[in-house]
Amino acid sequence: MRFILKVIGSLVVIGMIGYLLFYFNLLPFISSIYVSPEKTFDNFINALEGNDPNVASQFFVADKQPQWLKTLEIYQKNNLLKPFAIELKGYELDWKKTTQADGSVSFEVTLPSGRKSTITFKKQGDLWKIESL
Repeated sequence: MRFILKVIGSLVVIGMIGYLLFYFNLLPFISSIYVSPEKTFDNFINALEGNDPNVASQFFVADKQPQWLKTLEIYQKNNLLKPFAIELKGYELDWKKTTQADGSVSFEVTLPSGRKSTITFKKQGDLWKIESL
């Protein structure tokens, strides 16, 4: 009997969470943030402009988030998040998109120095995340 009550209680909690996400219309919002590599990159830039290294680091693949959080916190401490965002915005103007055999997507960009660089995105589940920048 106790087991059945625990199961029913768990289902009620899960149902309430789902209802709240639906009621406040958060499900489409969450999935639309990572709908494409380009959208992920735009939202990453928005997080940088918002001076939020915690949110910005979440746009990276899971195993790189801790290191990027440390890096972005240093940028924040030195007031470099917004200049970094401005620099990255310029990269979008010259993207050459390539889809890799493993499904990841790379964009070759030309830096202001004229040097070429690559930004790579990888799908984790249904979400596009930055693999390398």
